[in-house]
Formats: sequence, C-alpha cells, structure tokens
Amino acid sequence: MSVPDLDRLQLSLETMLAGVDPKARRRLAQAMARRVKTANAARIRANVTPEGDAMVPRKRRIARPNRLGRPEPLAPEKKGRMFRKAATPRWLRVRADAGGAEIGYSGVGARILRVHQDGGREQVGPQPDAPFANYPARPLIGLSPTDREQLLEMVAIALGG
Repeated sequence: MSVPDLDRLQLSLETMLAGVDPKARRRLAQAMARRVKTANAARIRANVTPEGDAMVPRKRRIARPNRLGRPEPLAPEKKGRMFRKAATPRWLRVRADAGGAEIGYSGVGARILRVHQDGGREQVGPQPDAPFANYPARPLIGLSPTDREQLLEMVAIALGG
C-alpha cells in the first residue's frame, strides 16, 4: 500500500471518528491494530507480501576459495520460511491510543527488518569489517485491499451503521 493510500484512509477515518468518545476510539484502534497485526503475521509466516505476491527468495550462497585456493565448506542451505521470528509477538508489536495505532518493530529487529522492508545495502554483521550485502525489497508490514475493507467495516460497526 502506498503512502498516499494510507494518508487518504487515515484522513477518512479521522473525519468519521471525530465525534466518538476517546475511550471508544482507543478500543477501536486496539481492535483494528490487532486485526492488522494478525493479518500481517499470517502473511509473514507464508512469505507473502501485503499485495499478495510471493517474496523474493533467498540468494544462493556460492563457495569462495580460501587462501590456499580450495573452496571453503558452506553451511547447509537454509530452507523453509524467511522471517520466522518476525511474526512472533515478541518482535511484531502493537501500540494503540485514542489518536491511532502503530504496528511495527523496535530495537535491533527494527533495523534488520527495515532493510528487508525497503530493500537496500546493509552490513551483514555487527563487526566493523563485516561485508555488505544488497537486500531486495520484501515488504513485511502493510495493508492489503481486504485489510482496508475490514477496517472500514469495523469503523462502520463502531459508528452504529
């Protein structure tokens, strides 16, 4: 979902909820955030972007020769899902109040997953001499069209319509 879409959705929700009690807005924001968090966690576990496309697979590792010209043994190829921890409640956090809700990551996890969300170049390890790697964009957090419809339905129910 692009930023202008989010801005339009936020503006329409703000105008609809302007007359609602702050306590009710906070409860609604919490419920909406939980719904979006659950949908995003399921997509992350399935390695699917918010738009419904499959995520770009991991890059295959190649054996590089060591100082003696022999290829160094590689660890076994990683198989299975990417971002296994990213969908867990310990990493994927929700904050909600009467002003709105936030869904995202914090700490080191936020830095790592930001690179995957937007794509880009990042150092592979914490050491100063660690190599850099180019990461393709693999959007983790976002709203699908279904999510937007569900959120608008939740607002309509909260407004009594």
